[in-house]
Amino acid sequence: MLKVVISGLKGDQVPFFVRPLTRAIANQLIAALCFPNMKKHADLLESYLNTSPDGGEYLCGKDLTGADIMLAYPLIAALNGAMDGMGQWEKGSFEKTYPRLWTYMNKLSKEPSWLKSAEKIREIEGHFSVLPKKL
Repeated sequence: MLKVVISGLKGDQVPFFVRPLTRAIANQLIAALCFPNMKKHADLLESYLNTSPDGGEYLCGKDLTGADIMLAYPLIAALNGAMDGMGQWEKGSFEKTYPRLWTYMNKLSKEPSWLKSAEKIREIEGHFSVLPKKL
């Protein structure tokens, strides 16, 4: 529901002269409500990766598991820089604040199974994007 409200406040359907005000309100909502939650989850995932069994690159060790697959979609969606626009990260950017998580996200985006599924969607739909055209 919050995403719908924020998208509406930042969208093109808002009259031109009012749009700067509504975008400022939407950005304040993101900073106050979404950013702290994103930071909490990123902290948790970074700690999981730092304590991965056998020093593995995935959440549960050296092999890709269902946990990694379930996280793939939202994490790959975050690779487009959307995380940096949500607020101030401790080291200036999401990538610098969570280097292990950033590496993990990139690794997931290059998994052969992910690439194959994206290609299948392109074949069926004619295009593929992790994010909708307009947020």
